[in-house]
Amino acid sequence: MWITAPVPAASGAINQVAAAAPDGHTLLLVGAGAAISQSLFKPAPFDMLKSFVPVSTLSATDVLILVRKDSKLQKLDDFIREAREKKGAMMVGVSLLGATQHLSAELFKLSSKANFTIVPYKTASVVSTALLAGEIDVAFELVTPMIGMLQADRVRALAIGSAKRSDLLPAVPTVAELLGIPSFDVTAWGMVVAPAHTPDAIVQRLNRDIQRVLGQPEVVQKFKDAGQRVLGGTAAQARDLLASEITRWGNVIAEAKVSLK
Repeated sequence: MWITAPVPAASGAINQVAAAAPDGHTLLLVGAGAAISQSLFKPAPFDMLKSFVPVSTLSATDVLILVRKDSKLQKLDDFIREAREKKGAMMVGVSLLGATQHLSAELFKLSSKANFTIVPYKTASVVSTALLAGEIDVAFELVTPMIGMLQADRVRALAIGSAKRSDLLPAVPTVAELLGIPSFDVTAWGMVVAPAHTPDAIVQRLNRDIQRVLGQPEVVQKFKDAGQRVLGGTAAQARDLLASEITRWGNVIAEAKVSLK
């Protein structure tokens, strides 16, 4: 069984998988929100590292810093400079408080010392509409929902949040290279996990099956068409990613004093 749903609204379904027999027949597909939830909600609706064993990462989609096509902000430096000068008057749109897009903006504020006001919306499409209408100056949004807008030349990307430039958008510089912060690496990822205590032999077999599928050219292309890149990797690498993301976003949430109240 595969269950995909937002956090914490899906905590019931997630707990259902956590309580399932650890036989490899019940799996859960989670995103970066599962790591974020560990610090965002008090108490956390579930314990990802104790309740599940990571099987494999699947894919990732990167965060973009976007402006309107006709925006006077031509480079990331322009955005940072104006944000500092206007002292909070710049409006930056994100979809969903507590999501990767929102926390990316918070991390960028902390890293760049830029001062802007974050405006949350419910969906990426509403963020796009707000950006085009001039309600916001800048948007932090994932590549996947914005790829069509970029291809239609309706918006421009000032930077991308991944550590390396994207093959999908090779001309877009990374925040890391522009700010000189190699550790700035923000992506929204998907991962398959199994209930805790699933035998390692089963985890490794599932991982091999997933890697075989992810290696198929047509699968790689489907992810690419959706604005995503295949990750894959070992079960150990998946666990390292999950653990590091829990720590990283926990630190951002604490330092930025992020609260959903």
